[in-house]
Amino acid sequence: MSSSIMISLPSQADTYRDMFFQLEKPVQLTQHEFDEFWPLIDTVWTKIGRNTTQQQGTIQVQLYEYHLRKSQKTSTNVARNEGRIVKPPITAVWIKDLCEARMKITRTTPSGSEPVMVFLERKYDTAQTQHR
Repeated sequence: MSSSIMISLPSQADTYRDMFFQLEKPVQLTQHEFDEFWPLIDTVWTKIGRNTTQQQGTIQVQLYEYHLRKSQKTSTNVARNEGRIVKPPITAVWIKDLCEARMKITRTTPSGSEPVMVFLERKYDTAQTQHR
């Protein structure tokens, strides 16, 4: 006998999920809203690099890209094993930059009575922006 556990979704989950994917314009959320809805889609975003802190530690910035984006070119290095050339296994080449989905998340740090705010916006590479 199998039992299934249903996880209840927050109200407006579909609206927030679509908003996070489309990002037609920058979105401002409270820390509570971000913490509630980000886990619904965070599995499709890959963090790029480290968090950076700006403006004397009052702002934290994180960059994400869609997990199928593949922003770096595949290397062509050939492995060597004890003087012999070892051919890598034959695999399909995954072309770089097929998807432009990148996101910048800016988070204010707590200061006094002001609440933490989270800003999400689409991020474009300079080369991609010039072709638009």
